[in-house]
Amino acid sequence: MKEIYIVLTRSKTLLSNTIYLLSSFDYTHASISFDSNIDEMYSIGRKYTFSPYPAYMKKEYLDKGFFHYHKSANIGLYSVQVSDSSLIKMKNYVEELFKNNTKLKFSLLGIFYCRLGIAVKRKNKMFCSEFVCSVLKQADEELIDKSPEMCSPMDLLNTKGIKQLYTGKISDLVEIKKHHQLIDIYNTK
Repeated sequence: MKEIYIVLTRSKTLLSNTIYLLSSFDYTHASISFDSNIDEMYSIGRKYTFSPYPAYMKKEYLDKGFFHYHKSANIGLYSVQVSDSSLIKMKNYVEELFKNNTKLKFSLLGIFYCRLGIAVKRKNKMFCSEFVCSVLKQADEELIDKSPEMCSPMDLLNTKGIKQLYTGKISDLVEIKKHHQLIDIYNTK
């Protein structure tokens, strides 16, 4: 068995605050990582740190770019065990999408459809938790029973076998990463 990592955050941007006002969700953004030290994450996010548009599928880093400027944001780090073949399928799916990352755009409208309970799959458009859920759907195991277009960041906490590893501020997690491999921290819990 292997582990994948779901990373949930809530910054203080206009978009995050709007989602929070409409939903009261503790977390308003979702990413997925395949490495235990969370050095690289994948999501649908902003190209430029200070502007929500344009936004598309991208790699994210806790200590660079957007998250570097939002160090005080709340973060929840979770792991899920998957089979070796599921991990390969998930990675291949992400790699395939990433080859055409500028084609896969952010779906602001999708967020509102999701909140209204209307399932609308839009061609080449996803919001962050829709993307993460679509990655989870590639697994051999049934990890989540939501359809991707109806999946909020908080719904990802219902992933089968999810285990909380860390909650706190991004800045604190980055400090921990400077001094330890995160896998060592997880194993002490």
